[in-house]
Amino acid sequence: MKNTFFLSVALFLFSAHICAQSNTGNDSNTRWKQNTVFKPGETSHGGYGALTLRMGELNDKSALMIGGKGAWVINHSLGIGLAGTGVMGINEYDPNSSIHIGYAGGFGGFLIEPILFSDKLVHVSIPMILGGGGVSRFVYNNNNYNYHGGNRYVAFGLFEPGIEIEFNMVSWFRISAGAYYAFRTEIDSYLLDTDILSPFSFGINFKFGSF
Repeated sequence: MKNTFFLSVALFLFSAHICAQSNTGNDSNTRWKQNTVFKPGETSHGGYGALTLRMGELNDKSALMIGGKGAWVINHSLGIGLAGTGVMGINEYDPNSSIHIGYAGGFGGFLIEPILFSDKLVHVSIPMILGGGGVSRFVYNNNNYNYHGGNRYVAFGLFEPGIEIEFNMVSWFRISAGAYYAFRTEIDSYLLDTDILSPFSFGINFKFGSF
């Protein structure tokens, strides 16, 4: 599953690179110039909302992470907003007892996102999330779906930097592929550790808005 995901991202990046090469001849006068956050004079404002899809590991098994983020964009160069991601792990099943054991959780918080050379067709953003999250274990019976309680859990504080290669598809839509690493500090736990959720994750973001 991981190999398929990485191959898909690699093909996507290669296709976007070819697209960028084919557009280098565009008239530069039709593009706005790159601004900086602290440039004196008129300040521009925009914003975006995004759907995020990531692959990571939960309890040493592949897990899909789905989330969203939104940000206010200042001078095309800095995004400030909020981000959140949910994750659910593959169930463990004991056929003798009809018991399912699964893991679910999420994380999120304040988002700050420097954007470098955003007037270019292909550019870089550096999202950073400061917040927290948690993971819990849940148990249920396959015969009657009775919930037996999330008797294991961990809550943590979070600082997660990442790096994304971003592509300007049209004026209101961008796609980015990125890699992220989470630093977590345990706040509260019962029989689960923060490393049950791998610090590494990889993903694709679909951004809609005014950049």
